[in-house]
Amino acid sequence: MLHRITLPALALGFLLATAASAQHHHMGVDPKDYDDGGGRGGDDNAPAGCQGVQAKITISGTSFSPSTVTVDPGQPVCWTWTQSTQHNVHADDDSFTSGAPANNGTFQTTFTAPGSHGYYCQVHGSPSGGMRGTVVVRDAGNGGGGGGTGHGTIALNPTAYTVNEAAGVVTVTVERAGGSDGKASVKFGTAPGSAKSGKDFTPRKGTLNWDSGDGSPKTIEVPIKKDSASEPDETFSVKLSKATGATLGAASATVTIHEDGGGCGAAISQSGIRAGGSDDGSTAPCDETRAICLNGGRFEATVEWRPSTSRGEGSSKRVALLEAPGTGLFASSPEEEPQVFLHVLDRCAVNGHFWLDLAALTDLEFTVKVRDTQTGRTRVYFNPAGNTPSTVRDVEAFATCP
Repeated sequence: MLHRITLPALALGFLLATAASAQHHHMGVDPKDYDDGGGRGGDDNAPAGCQGVQAKITISGTSFSPSTVTVDPGQPVCWTWTQSTQHNVHADDDSFTSGAPANNGTFQTTFTAPGSHGYYCQVHGSPSGGMRGTVVVRDAGNGGGGGGTGHGTIALNPTAYTVNEAAGVVTVTVERAGGSDGKASVKFGTAPGSAKSGKDFTPRKGTLNWDSGDGSPKTIEVPIKKDSASEPDETFSVKLSKATGATLGAASATVTIHEDGGGCGAAISQSGIRAGGSDDGSTAPCDETRAICLNGGRFEATVEWRPSTSRGEGSSKRVALLEAPGTGLFASSPEEEPQVFLHVLDRCAVNGHFWLDLAALTDLEFTVKVRDTQTGRTRVYFNPAGNTPSTVRDVEAFATCP
């Protein structure tokens, strides 16, 4: 058929032509979008290493730890980091920033307005996902100590959390606001979503109790389990029920588990694609019945589509280009033209790595997996539904040469 001749050539040309604009290494936000200078909205003379500051947040890998802190109005919050990868701190509402990304830094700011204040690292996160955190400022005029006027409302605040898989635990805050007269209690429990109980997190359930006059927030710590698999973001819920002695407010919070492959390995690119990987995969030969074998069988490439068809993995279409043995094309079904283009390049003479180019002409959700059959190293690229990504170039995809 005609498209078997012209379409692969066009696809390869598209892939190579757009590769110059691809993301590099950690595939973070383009530097032109980074803040410049020494920051703004911070306190003067922040103590080195946040020494002596009670609300201290450290950066570990691509995580803020803890990812959520609760403070009183007028209480300073301090961030500190010394890392091989550059980071910064930038408010969702642009009210404060630590400045341009750097390998080490200390930044402190004081919050006076009650509520939830989100922030993120511009290199590895965004206002909607990736490496981000939350500062919760208590409402000093509601509840808090004796003399409360009413029983108050028990609620989750905030109702959305993002935690890196490597963080080990997520801390969820439950507040009693608007009064603290009398004793109060509420039951809590976790509920699986795309994240599975016992596999991705340790289930928790129990009861939180407040004495009369106690308006302080309570916390629930949910352990997060780290595995070697490369996966898209997964979610579960923390739910409240059966409040006594107080009104039940926001009763459900969503926790998003973001895979942390360490450093650059699990970053979110400007294209919207998330990359991850592991070094403990199989060294079995490439399976031509389910994958495209690239570079003489050195690399095995597959694409998983969501929603998948009932006919299973074999219902999608894949084409290996004989004239370009490192390139493959993928479509979500036999009836569709290729929508994802993949190219593994031998650049061992340049930087001692095989590079990987990825381009797509679809906003479907898909996961690309490329396995080095010699070492078992697997690179995973996840595209969320509704996002049509720009081309990605991963110049450190596979380090074993030749």
